[in-house]
Amino acid sequence: MLCCPVHADDEMSHHKGEGSYSETMQTVWINDYRNHRFREHSNELRARSAWTTTTRANFKHLLYNVQRNAERVCASTDKNQWKEHGPVWMRKEYWMELCMIWGGEKWNENSAKAKLNRAAHLEENVHTSGSVSFSMYKTQLEAQLKRPPQFQELFYQTHKKKGTDDYISEKVQKVAIRVI
Repeated sequence: MLCCPVHADDEMSHHKGEGSYSETMQTVWINDYRNHRFREHSNELRARSAWTTTTRANFKHLLYNVQRNAERVCASTDKNQWKEHGPVWMRKEYWMELCMIWGGEKWNENSAKAKLNRAAHLEENVHTSGSVSFSMYKTQLEAQLKRPPQFQELFYQTHKKKGTDDYISEKVQKVAIRVI
């Protein structure tokens, strides 16, 4: 089930403060010895929003990898040839449908537009963390600081050019000024 998007203020509020993980969980969860649930409805909305966002990103990445693998195995970009080389974890009819969608004219038009947009706005496609996930970066920063990092510290580490105090883009700088 999808929920309404969480506003920026709501997303940021759970990062503020310096409470420990245990303290945070005690204020967020109710444990009735069989089940866990949120104390506040707003916490449930935040969790659903985070789950949905993470799942979308991970599934999108997973499908990208499946496409690249099919292309490599078939040595072809022809999506009709991919149909017999779907992933074992996906039902064959779903894979066939995806191959039809990916091979369609509308998909190819949208893909070409997106490629042009990415090329036209290079500054918005820069990430300073490389292949390190945000949670892994948080863990590394926590080990370095010997305490849980605040959201602001993580934001600075992942959105500033290495070795400088400059943000990776003007857009990120505007977000930082508004949110942090």
